[in-house]
Amino acid sequence: MNTITMNTQTLEKKGKSFYEVENLNSEITPEQYKNILGAKKFFQNLGGSERETKNYTSIGYVTVRLSSVNPDKTTKVIRNFSFN
Repeated sequence: MNTITMNTQTLEKKGKSFYEVENLNSEITPEQYKNILGAKKFFQNLGGSERETKNYTSIGYVTVRLSSVNPDKTTKVIRNFSFN
């Protein structure tokens, strides 16, 4: 894994739909990637929901999208990972 680019899209619920509030791109290290995926179980225990999408990439079958919704269902964060 040379570089991992993470696109973070933050959405807030207004009425029945989610609307984009923020969209950020950043480069992360493989260690940060593992920590983000490792926190999935912790956030589920707090009452939030986490969904991950895996796909085949140049480094193998890994998580390429992580969607998180906070416990009160008002904020959604979608993280898309690309591997270079």
